[in-house]
Amino acid sequence: EHLEEVRIRLLHCLIASFLVLAVVLMIPSFNHSISIWVFRWLSAGLLPPGTRLVFLDAFEPAWVILKVGLALTSVILSPYLLYQVFAFVAPAFAQESQKTLALVVVAGTGLFMLGMLFAYTLILPSSLSILLGIGVSAGGVMQLTFDRFYTFILTMLLVFGIPFELPLVLGFLVRLGIVNLIQLRASRRFVYLGIVVFSGVITPDPTPFSQILLSAALVGLYELGLLACLLFESPKTVGEMQAR
Repeated sequence: EHLEEVRIRLLHCLIASFLVLAVVLMIPSFNHSISIWVFRWLSAGLLPPGTRLVFLDAFEPAWVILKVGLALTSVILSPYLLYQVFAFVAPAFAQESQKTLALVVVAGTGLFMLGMLFAYTLILPSSLSILLGIGVSAGGVMQLTFDRFYTFILTMLLVFGIPFELPLVLGFLVRLGIVNLIQLRASRRFVYLGIVVFSGVITPDPTPFSQILLSAALVGLYELGLLACLLFESPKTVGEMQAR
C-alpha cells in the first residue's frame, strides 16, 4: 500500500515537473522563453553595465537555458513537491507533530529563499563588479561565458541559502537535547568569531564589505534562533534563565 502511494505521488511530481519545464522553455517560443527572460534578468541585474557574455560553442546557450529552466521548475514546484512529501509522512506523526513539521517545512523554505535573495541583492552585484574590475585593471579583457556565469551564480545562491537555515539548526539541536539555551547564550563570543571566519571564506570578493554584511545577517539569525529555541526548551531551563 505504501509503495503504491509512493509510486502515485512520484508520478504526479514527474508529470507536474515535465509540464512546468515545458512551459518555462517554450512559452511564448523557444527563442523568447521564460527561461531566457530570467537568464537575461539575472545577467542584467548582476553584471556591470556594458558587460556581455560570450559562448564558445553552439550548444552552450541551449544547455545553460535548459539548466535555468530546471532551476525555475524546482522553484515553482517546490510548494507542491513539499506538500507531496508532507502528505506522505504526515500520517506517521501525531496531529501536534504534524503542525510542527509543517511549520518547519515552511520556515526552512522561507529562510533558504531569504538567503538567496540576500545574495542576489546585496552580495553578488558588488562582488562581481569588484572581481571583474580587478581583471580589467590588470590589463585583461573580460570574456565570461554563459555556462561559467550561470554556474557561479547558482553556486553562490545555494551557498548563501544554506547558512540562513541557522535558526532551524539551533531549534533541532535544542529539541534533541544536544545543547540548551544557556549553553548557546554562553557560547556567543565563539559563535560570532566562527561566523566572521565562515563569512570570510564563502564571500567571493576579497574586500571586507561582503564579509561584514553576511556576518551581520548570520549574527541576527543566530539571535533569532535563540528566540525560536524557547519553543523547544524545557520549562526547567527557561526558569533557570529567568532566574539569572
